[in-house]
Amino acid sequence: MSVDSGYEEVILVSDGGYIVKFPLIAVNLYKKTSKGEKAMRLLEGEKLVAMYLLSDGDIVKIHGKPVNLLKLKLSNRNDRGTKLKG
Repeated sequence: MSVDSGYEEVILVSDGGYIVKFPLIAVNLYKKTSKGEKAMRLLEGEKLVAMYLLSDGDIVKIHGKPVNLLKLKLSNRNDRGTKLKG
């Protein structure tokens, strides 16, 4: 994906119910030989279950609950995220 793809923010969701939102520009572009970088801090055994690219507002269901992606707090990449209220 290129930086000029039209998307401005990345939203990641863990199976533990945590959500992190950060600017796409925070993701460094590397050459072919890079090993990547962390986007979300997960606990041991926790998995990433969803990723959204946001340019306009969307309401999606996460763990069966409607979530307005525009209202999520903007964080840093490699953050734990915000716990989805139960």
